[in-house]
This record gives sequence, C-alpha cells and structure tokens, in this order.
Amino acid sequence: MASFEDYDEFGNYIGADIESDEEDNVPQETYVPRQQSAAPLEGFDEDDPMEAPADNALMEIDEPVHNAVILHEDKQYYPSASQVYGEDVEAIVQEEDTQPLTEPIIAPVKVRRWTVEEKDMPETRFDKGYMLNMMAFPEFVRNVAVVGHLHHGKTSLLDMLVFETHKLTWDADKPLRYTDAHHLSREREISIKSSPMSLILQSSAGKSHLIHLVDTPGHVNFVDEVASSIRLVDGIIVVVDVIEGCMVNTEQILRHAIQENVKITLVVNKIDRLILELRIPPADAFYKIKHTIEEINTFISTINPDPELRLSPERGNVAFASTDLHWCFTLRSFAQMYADAYGPLDVHSFADRLWGDIYFNSESRKFTRKPADSEHKRTFVHFIMEPLYKLYSQVLSEDTETLKGTLQGLGISLKPVMYKMDVRPLLKAILDQFFGPAAGLVDMIVDHVPSPVEGGDTKVQHAYTGPQTSDVARAMRECDASAPVMVQITKLYHTTDAQSFRAFGRVMSGTLRKGTEIKVLGEGYSPEDEEDMMRANVEDIWVSESRYFIPAEEAPAGNLVLIGGVDASISKTATLASPDIEDDLHIFRPVKHMTQSVLKVAIEPVAPSELPKMLSGLRSINKSYPLASTKVEESGEHVLIGTGELYLDCVMHDLRRLFSEIEIKVSDPVTKFCETVLETSALKCYADTPNKKNRLTMISEPLEKGIAEDIENGKVTMRMTPKERGTFFQEKYQWDLLASRSIWAFGPEDSGANILLDDTLPSQVDKKTLGLVKEHIKQGFQWGAREGPLCDEPMRNVKFRILDASLAQEPIFRGGGQIVPTARRVCYSSFLMAAPRLMEPIYYVEVQAPADCISAVYTVLARRRGHVTQDIPKAGSPLYTVKALIPVMDANGFEADLRTATQGQAFCVQVFDHWSIVPGDPTDTSIKLRPLEPASGQALARDFVLKTRRRKGLGDQIAVSKYLDDEFFRRVALSALVVVAAAAVCTAEETKPVFQPTEIQAPFVEQFTEGWVSRWTASEATKKTPVGTETYSYVGKWEVEDPITSVIEGDKGLVAKTKAAHHAISAPFPEPVDFSEKPLVVQYEVKYQKGGNCGGGYVKLLQDGFQTSGKEFDDKTPWVVMFGPDLTCPGTKLHFIFRHKNPITGEYEEKHLKTAPKPSIEKLTNLYTLILNPDNTYEVLFNGDSVSKGNVLEDFTPAVNPAAEIDDPEDKKPEDWVDTKKIADPEAKKPEDWDEDAPYEIPDEEAEKPEGWLDDEPEMIPDPDSEKPEEWDDEEDGEWIPPMVRNPKCDEAPGCGEWKRPFKPNPAYKGKWYAPMIDNPEYKGEWAPRKIPNPDFFEDLTPVKSLDKIGGVGIELWTMTEDILFDNIYVGHSVEDANKLKADTFDIKKPLEVAEQKATDKLDDDEDEADWKEDPIGFVREKVFAFIDLAKLDPVLAFKSQPETGIALAGATLTLFGMIGALFGLVGASQKPITKSTKKVDAPTTSADEKKTEPTATATGKKEDTTVKKRK
Repeated sequence: MASFEDYDEFGNYIGADIESDEEDNVPQETYVPRQQSAAPLEGFDEDDPMEAPADNALMEIDEPVHNAVILHEDKQYYPSASQVYGEDVEAIVQEEDTQPLTEPIIAPVKVRRWTVEEKDMPETRFDKGYMLNMMAFPEFVRNVAVVGHLHHGKTSLLDMLVFETHKLTWDADKPLRYTDAHHLSREREISIKSSPMSLILQSSAGKSHLIHLVDTPGHVNFVDEVASSIRLVDGIIVVVDVIEGCMVNTEQILRHAIQENVKITLVVNKIDRLILELRIPPADAFYKIKHTIEEINTFISTINPDPELRLSPERGNVAFASTDLHWCFTLRSFAQMYADAYGPLDVHSFADRLWGDIYFNSESRKFTRKPADSEHKRTFVHFIMEPLYKLYSQVLSEDTETLKGTLQGLGISLKPVMYKMDVRPLLKAILDQFFGPAAGLVDMIVDHVPSPVEGGDTKVQHAYTGPQTSDVARAMRECDASAPVMVQITKLYHTTDAQSFRAFGRVMSGTLRKGTEIKVLGEGYSPEDEEDMMRANVEDIWVSESRYFIPAEEAPAGNLVLIGGVDASISKTATLASPDIEDDLHIFRPVKHMTQSVLKVAIEPVAPSELPKMLSGLRSINKSYPLASTKVEESGEHVLIGTGELYLDCVMHDLRRLFSEIEIKVSDPVTKFCETVLETSALKCYADTPNKKNRLTMISEPLEKGIAEDIENGKVTMRMTPKERGTFFQEKYQWDLLASRSIWAFGPEDSGANILLDDTLPSQVDKKTLGLVKEHIKQGFQWGAREGPLCDEPMRNVKFRILDASLAQEPIFRGGGQIVPTARRVCYSSFLMAAPRLMEPIYYVEVQAPADCISAVYTVLARRRGHVTQDIPKAGSPLYTVKALIPVMDANGFEADLRTATQGQAFCVQVFDHWSIVPGDPTDTSIKLRPLEPASGQALARDFVLKTRRRKGLGDQIAVSKYLDDEFFRRVALSALVVVAAAAVCTAEETKPVFQPTEIQAPFVEQFTEGWVSRWTASEATKKTPVGTETYSYVGKWEVEDPITSVIEGDKGLVAKTKAAHHAISAPFPEPVDFSEKPLVVQYEVKYQKGGNCGGGYVKLLQDGFQTSGKEFDDKTPWVVMFGPDLTCPGTKLHFIFRHKNPITGEYEEKHLKTAPKPSIEKLTNLYTLILNPDNTYEVLFNGDSVSKGNVLEDFTPAVNPAAEIDDPEDKKPEDWVDTKKIADPEAKKPEDWDEDAPYEIPDEEAEKPEGWLDDEPEMIPDPDSEKPEEWDDEEDGEWIPPMVRNPKCDEAPGCGEWKRPFKPNPAYKGKWYAPMIDNPEYKGEWAPRKIPNPDFFEDLTPVKSLDKIGGVGIELWTMTEDILFDNIYVGHSVEDANKLKADTFDIKKPLEVAEQKATDKLDDDEDEADWKEDPIGFVREKVFAFIDLAKLDPVLAFKSQPETGIALAGATLTLFGMIGALFGLVGASQKPITKSTKKVDAPTTSADEKKTEPTATATGKKEDTTVKKRK
C-alpha cells in the first residue's frame, strides 16, 4: 500500500512501480482541443503518411500509444476560459486569499446618482436653440440671484417660473422643489446648495429676455453659497415672508449686497398667510405689508442712506406673491389686469395711485389724499386686497353658485367637475387664470436689474484686481464679446456621480468656445508670482437648468455658464483668461464672505488604510463647500472647519457618501479660538539668530478698537498705496504720519487682523539693509500670527512694532533660514509679555417663540453663558423675537435644547457675530482644574487653553521661558536684588511727608491752597449744537480735595468730579503774561485717578482780555496756547496747539504739533511741561523727560507760513506717464541648481542618543502617593485611576521614552526663487503737478513774538472719566523755577505713588514648596526663584513676605560683587525734604535730565539696558 512518501507536494506518484495487469492497457489521456485545420497528433511525425481508412470504416480511431513522451508545458487537462466562454469574454482568475470573502471577485457596477436629473431633455415652452442664440445679445440678458431667509419661498418662486416655462404636472400634496437637485436637500426639505437655472421669460410688453437665475439657500449656515452667487450677478431678488419680515439672514444678505454694489428688488411673499392664517381684515393686511417693506428700508438706510436704494411698490421694485400657489403681481401688472377687464386706461398713472395714503371716491370717481370718512379705504385695499380676499373666501366657502357667479364676472371658466376638487387645487386653478403668467415679476427684473452691458462697469471696478485703465478691464466693462476671454469662477458643482466638478462662472469678456485652451489662474496668482496658474482645455460648456444641462458650443460675454475640464486646479474661486493675454493679467478678487467658519470637528477613517480615500474626499469637500476648510494639527489629526452644526453635518454626509465612500469617525465639535493681548509688552524683547549675527527687537500691543474689523472687511488693504493706507489710519484712528505709512504687513494672510509695523529710526538702523530682510521678517510674522503661542490658534487684534534691528552686512548671514524663525520667536516673546488672552467666537441668536415661551428661552440661554440683548413682539403676529448672544463653544445642541424646553414652539437661527475675550488669564498656573468638572469664571480661559493644547499634542506649559534663556533671568534677578535691597532699606524708616506751599514767585503758581475759590470760577455757559435745538451745559462739578490715594498729607488738587459731562473752570492772572522777549514755561500735574477712558487733561492759556469770562467761559473763548494730555478714544496724545494770527486777513488759525507725543496714561500722577522760546524753539517734557523738541516754523500743521508755491489744481498727470521705477527682470531665469522644494530642516544624522537615555521608561507614571478617595464609588464613578505625574527617573536621566533624532537647518535650503528687480526702461520718474504762486502767501519769521499776551488759564474739557486731578500749575518764564517746583513736589510724590501701588498688588502663589529634608537644593532653588518672581513685580512685598530669603540673597550678592559700600551709598542717601517739613523722607530723587532705562528681554541669551526710543 502506498504511503504519503510515495507522492510529491503536487500529488504526483513518485513511488515504486506498481504491477498491474491493466497498466499496459491504460493510455495516458490528454485533452486535445478541436481545431479548424488538421494538425498532426502527438507522437506522430508529420512526414509519415497516414493510412487510408477502410472502405467500410465509419471513423478513424486513434490507437493508444504507450511510448509517447509529452512535455509538461504541452499538457492541457482542462479547456481554457476563452474556449469555454468565447474569445470576446474577459475572464479574471482570482486567488482565494487575496481578497476578503465579504467582497465579490467581480464587484457589481455601482450606480452613483447623487443628484436628481431628468432622464431626457424635458419639453419646454421655449425653443432651446433660441435660448442659445439669445446669449449673443447681452442687452436682453439678466443675471439675478434669488435670496432670502430660510423657508421664505425662494425655491417655490423658481418653481413658479419652471411651471410657466416647462410642461410639468402640478402636485397639490408635494412641492416640486425643482432646483433642489441634491439628495440631501430633498431629504431635509431645505436648500443646501445654490442652483443656477436659465429661462426665457416674457415681459408684459411681450418681449423675451434670457434670465440667468441662481436659487440660493436660506439657512444662515449656508450663506457662503449666497456670497458666491452674488459675486456673479447684477441684481438680487430678496424674498421675504410677509409675516416673519426682515430676519437675521435677510439682514446679512442685504448688507453684503450693498457692499457688493448689486441692485436690490423685493418680493413680499406668502400674502395668502394674512388671509388663511392670521385672518386679519384687508385694511390691517395693508398695514402689515407696509410694515414689512419699511422694516427692510429702515435696515438698508442704516447701512447706506442713499434714496436710490429705497424699495417701494410705486417705484416698481417691489412685487407681491404667493409662490406656493404660483401667483405674483406688481402694482403695474395688477393695473394692467383692470385695463384688460374694464377697457383702456392709463396703466402707469393708475398703478402710481395704488399704494400709499391715496383714496378713491367712488361717487366723484376721483383719487384723493384725504379720506372722506374714517371708514374710507385706501386704494391698495379697495382695488387689490378686497378682491383677493373675496376670491379666497368664496373658494373656501361651500357656496358653489356664488363662486360660479363671481368667476363668470371675472371671465374665469372652469369645467363643472373641477368645482368638486379639493380646495387647494381648485384655488390653484382659479388663481392661475386670474393672475396669469408672472409678467410683473419679469418687468421688475428687466427694469431694475441692469444688463451685463450696463452693470459691467460696476462689476469690474469691484471685483477685478488689475488696473482699471487696461485694455482687459475696458473690454470687461463694455462686455465686449470680441475681446480676449476673461471668466470669473466662484463656484464648483459636482457631477451626478460626484467624480468630477463643473466650474460655474460668468464670462466677463470675449467668447468662450468649446475645445479652446485657457489659462486657469488660482487665488494665489499675481503677475509677480505665476505659480498658481495652469493651462487647461475647455472640454464642455453647458447652460444649467438645475436638473438638466443644455450643451453649448460657445458662451459670449455676459452669460452664466457651467464649464467642464478646468476644475483640476481650482479650489474655491478662479479666473479663466485667454492664453494670448500676457501683460497686465490679474485675477478677480476672491469672494468676501458674510460669516466665518468657527466650528470644527476632528475626523479619521475607521479603517486607517482608507486614509488616502478620506484625503481625496476632503479635497472634493474643499471644492464643493466655499467656506469649508481643513487643517492637519501637529498631533496628526485632521480637522474640518465649518460655519455651524448643520453645515458640518452636510459636509460629513457628502464626505462619507459622495466623495470618500468610507466610514469616518467624528469627534465632538469644538470651536476655533483666537489669541490677543490686553497691554503693551512689559519689556522690549529681542532675539538673536542661530548664528548670533543678527538681532531683532519688538514689542506688541493691542490694536485700537475697529481696526481688526476694517481689515477683515477690506476697508483697508495692503493693495493700497502707503499714502492711501496712511491717510486711512491718520483720519480714522489718529495714527501719526510716520507710523501709518510704516505698516509692513497684515497677518495671517493679507486680510488678517494683526499688523506688523516698522518703528525703527533711520539714525539707529540701516534702513536699506532692513529692507533686504523685510520679506523674511514678514514671513516670520505671518507664521507667528497664524499659530499663536497659547494654543496654536491664530492671533487677532495685535500690533507688533519693530523697535530695533541689528543685521549682518554679509547677505549669507541674514538669509531666510536665520531671520524667519527668529522673527517668529521674538513675536512670541513680545506677545507673552503683553498680558495674553484667549478669544472665542460669539453667535448672534435670533429666536422666534410665543410669549409664554420667553422665560424658557431665557433659562436655556443662561445655562449656556448666553444673554439676551432684546426681546420684542413681532408686529402683526402672536410671536416674540428674542435676540441674544451665546458663545459658540456652548452653542452645540442649543437648538435641540431650546425646542425641548419650549415643546417645539421656539425656532432659532445662529450666526457668527464677533470675537470676545474669554474670562481669565490663560497663563495663570495658580488655577487648579479638576478633572470631569466644568470650569467657570476666571478659570475658563485656562481650561480652554489646556484642553486645546492637549488635543493638539502640545505640552501644558505656556511660558515665555521657551523663547528666553537662563542668562536673561540671571541678569534680571541681579538687578532686581539690588533694587529690592534699596527699596527695603528705604521703606524701613519711611514716613508720610507733609505738604508745605512753595515759596517760588512767578506770574502764576497754583497749588490749590486756602482761598482757591476766589481765584477760580466754574463756568455756567451753555454749549449749543449746530442746529441750535439741543444744549449741553457745563454741568461738571469741580472740587478741591485730597487724592483718592494720598501719599503727601495735606496735598490737595482740583478734581473734575462728574462722569460723562462737560467741565469748564478758569482763573485770571494778576497781570497779563508777555512772552515775546522771555520764554513761556507751562507746567502742571494731572492724575487720572480712575484710569484713562476718553477724558481730557489739557489747559488753555486764555487771550488777554478774555480772562474775566468767568461763568461764560466755554469752548469759544479765545485762547493763545492749548497744552496737555487728551485721551481721544482710541489713542492718547499730548496736545500742543497755538492760535496764530494771519497778518494779512487778521484771522486766527490753529497750529497743531505734527507728531504729538503719545505718553502712556496710568492712574498715577504725571507731569507735563512746555517751554516756548522767543526764538521759535520749543520743548515738551513728560515727567521731566523730553519727548518732543523743535521749531514752530517747521513742526506744526498747517504751517505757520504758507508755501510760496502750490500745486496747480488743474494740472493732470499724462496718461502715458510711467512711474513704476523697478520691474522684475523678464530675462532672469531660475538657476538650475536652485531647489525650491528643499526642506527647511533635516534630521541631524550626526546626533547621537545621549548616554543613559531610558528608552523603556514612560515620561508619566501613576502618582504613587495618591490614594483613592473614601467617597469614591466604583459602581457610580467607575474605576478609579490615579493621577499621572512625571517619572522621577526621567529627571535623573538625560531623557526617557523613544529617542528621536533632532532636526538641524538644511544647508541646501534656499526657499522660493524670485526674479531680480531691474530699472524700468520706461520709467519717467515720480510725476508731480507744476507749481504756481500761492495767492495767500505771507511770511512771519517770528510767530512766537506775534502771539497775543496771556491773561489767564482755563480748563475746558469733556470726559467719560471722573476724578481727574490737576495740581501744581506753574505759568512763568523760568525753567529753573519750574524744575525746583518739580523737585519739591512731583519728584517726591511719584516714587511714593509707585511704591504704594505696588504694595497693594499681591501675588497668590499656590505652588507646593519642596521639602528641605528631602531636597535641600531644590528647596533653596524654589525659594530663590519665588522671591525673584515676586521682586520683579513688587520689591517691598517680596521683602515683607520672604524676609529671610531677601536678606540672604542681598547679603550673598553684596558679598559676591564687593558692592557693600556702593549699596550703603545708594540706600543711605535721603531725599531732600519738602520745604518746612519736619519729617524725613527717604524717597529717591530723579533729576530732570537723568536718562531712564528699562531692562530688555532677550530670546537667545544677551540683554541690553538701552533707552526705549520712541518716534516723536
């Protein structure tokens, strides 16, 4: 018996021969295929002739051949697949183990149909060829978007027009929703995507027009579709529900339409709701309709009061409709119905009398504006509403005979069987005959929406970024079909199978033809950077009909079309340009959307192997949804960002079902944050480049309120010239000229709400060298602004000022690899030094609910940190409208919660409104956050930041030490110790000084001692408005009292006591002051005790002769010099103004200091000094330091002496003048060895893992000292998990966990190549108009001597801040006396105030201290560092709270540096006491000319004590 060894692995017998009698008789059978021609049998030679068969043989029989040798490759045991199934059948052989059993070997054909499409081309009432021919006549073309709020009837308006133009069957139970072709739109019964549709419609005059309509979504989450559509059209039809009125989305769209400068028309829809639902009388219906129209007009007028924008039925730009029952009319079309029914009449005159307070007297047959009696009805009620009410009521009634009589009188005939139909189809049949086609709507569109020829100029000016004088712009403005092709693309629509996209755009000029080559320019294209450009062929052109598409061979200018074959490189918007346009080729401006994407979710595929499919789907999502964006965090998670919950839900549906076809996991939604600052950086921060050859110094500070919004709304852009941009900031935000023209960039991107400002001085910095690294610094700024240091979120509302730059002379040492990361690092350090804060987005919520649900709405909002701003009844309805604000973070699920609480009676919409600062300090490490407990109050910002950082894979530590090194801390600690020691000794024996009046003699000295009431007179004058109707009296109260925080006993001052009021008070001089031969010295103190908030602090030196105004002193009283601080909201400036008399006309003109100093205003006393010399020189001092000096003939505006020559206002710049000095070298080519794709950093192959690295040790371990709480219940609370702490072994070793090779700068990195700039051969120089003699010229070389004498001093100001204190006023001629008064008063008072303020600031440090016994070195280190941190803020408090540490550090420092003698000299010197004071004062003295320095923080190791130099 054979065994397994007798067979090989293939089952062939290889054993011994088996004897068998039958062996010789069994041939080896081989399958021989049947062939068409005879072939020799195996084992026979071809040459051997075959024997002929016998005569009686029926067939030839092959005898078995026993000795035949058949090769293995010649054997064929089974027929092949082609032999079994045929040659034309493809057979696939699949191994069993290469494919899951769940998948068939041959997968079934997938039918991807994600949109509703017509099977065949439907029958229309217009010829499709005629439509294509109409495209060549742009004067008969209209491009219109149908917009409005959710469920206000936009789609049904399109349905009404579809039924007019298509032969379709109307279903009374189910709306058609023809333009909702997306499956998700039909399931949810709301429009999600915009849908274009082109129709041939006839006006009332019988003239046909091609109208390109775009149906848009009404939900606030999908306004991105609306913005994309509005960019392409010339006008919009705003559809408004007559009952709901102007809703939040309607307001958004109207605001955007006015910004885009498109024409607005109105359709007041659902008029039948007034009849069927509210059942109000016709007269009340008129009031409701009028209120709805006026509500919209009121909103429009708040944005732009232009009367041309007014919507009114008599102007023909308002229509009335019930799109559900497919009727629509205007006043003119209704008047035409009367003319058709009752004979000819003047339709236009009759239509004009059908609206407003106009009445018809049936007896006299005349129209009047006064009612005959109280029951007299307006013409709109009499001629329109009452017939409509009568028609509806009779159809709804059961009296068929009355209805027949009424219809017969109207000329409406119905078949008898139709009277037995249900009410709705019967009403539809009657109204169809009563109103007929919507010719009134077509008239409104034709008359009030411009054609592409008429609207081209407006469209090009608003959207095109290129020069408006170029040939390309001219052709687009004229809608020239023979010019080169320019197409604006704003939207991509996916095909039915979602495998490709069609580009939707408007042909602006030229004729786009099928099969032609075209340039596709992306949003990043510019003439200087053509990277975002590719060439493509126009494969197809269609005219969209929503559910079917009419192919076209060409599309002339002015039409909206779908284009195939050009979508590969388009993400959001694009520009298609003819290839023959080479020069002056620019793109259309990207769409500016009405809202922002602030809600985000993290996504990942369920099967990690399907990640490429998800990434491909995300690219399609980016194309399909205009405001959807994706981001990959440092942790590797993919984040999807959208406008709201419904938006993200629809995006995820399309991603799963249409584009990726995989299962995807989704995280809980979170919000997008921003990072900002509240104050100016505490220190100047600088950073050295890695090669130590360059240094950048910056500070950061908050932007003025409103700048961020202006940048985002495009009111100010980097595309403006520096002069235009500077004028904007000067006029609106009172920036000085130099700062406003020194803006380098906005960021992130070109419309980011942060500013990079060059604040360096030419005397300190080589501006030419700085300009060479400008782009690198901008890149670092953009990088930092895009990913802030708090939690990797964008910055907002931050201004970065470059104060200094030390740069290497050799270009190789200041390349991008050195400058870019350094600029980012110094941005971070200055940001963290300026009180960083977290900002969160806020939703505006509008809720409509019955009155009995309002309390529930308040409750739900309060639970989610929301608050109500307004709740008002909705006019003409039983509903209330509640307007509120709610953080986006807490808005997830708000709508479901609201409906639950109100039992489904409340409906809400949420839309992004603004950014708001999250309560609390995100960097406050003293805040303890408990797991599984919601944070509240001041801990909220810290909680958000930490959770965001953990989600992104960042560490918990947020500290400026990441960007500053140890040397900085050591230097600051050393300086702090000396100051601490000095302050401690000084305060040890400090006593409060007593005020003594000064003995200085001068023309005027006021310290508000006894008898001040006799010297000063408060004003009782009134201040009238220009129209003279409303008056504002000087009601502000004045008191002389002690400061709120008194540091000198008995030192009183004059205090403006009233908040938000006008104050005025004055005092005459004993003798007029003449400063024509002597200097004029003005000095006084101001203290904003409650902080600065829109309050003046300046004084006026009154003109001699008006010092006795007293109670009549006001802003019109003549003065000579005005000087002092002014908080202008926003901004702070130090005024110096004088009134100069024109020697020719005798008129006075105010001369303002060009660059007014901008000192920081605090709650402490500040000293202001003005010195005006007869030789026309001046000097302004702040706290004794000079902040401005110069000559009055040079530094004031308008100039004292007008220019001898002025520009000729009639001289114009020649059109052919070229003032572009430099152009990119067209012949320059990128070097062949220039690699733009080289990475910035590469792994350091020379790095070695440190010895002792613990690969197997985790960084975090369970806390061995933690114990499970006694109250912990495993059944209710789950399994207790101890908290994680850092592994102590990691602190002892160089590190633990997986070691990764560090990165180093790539020496091959060169960045992007740019062509060098060369001189423009056509450059003619900067053009300037010719000069002509100034007719108003005069010359006064001694203006100071020409000023009038001074007779008194007055304080006249308006302030929002109360308790502004004035003291120690000096007006005289002696600088020495002013300095002496300063030394006796201010120099003593200010240091004491500073010490007092710091003593009140307490630091609460809850950090656990190290134990002395366990770690003595760590204990000492922690004590020293805690003392140093406290001493930075308050030296006195540091010594009081930790005396032993302070004494030990002071002793060690003094011993180490041998400074005992110097220290005693420093701390032992006592301040000169105030005159006649009996108490010793140990406050330090600051001389007038002493220069103050402040420490400078470094990011890389060096620290300088340099004076902060600010622009004057």
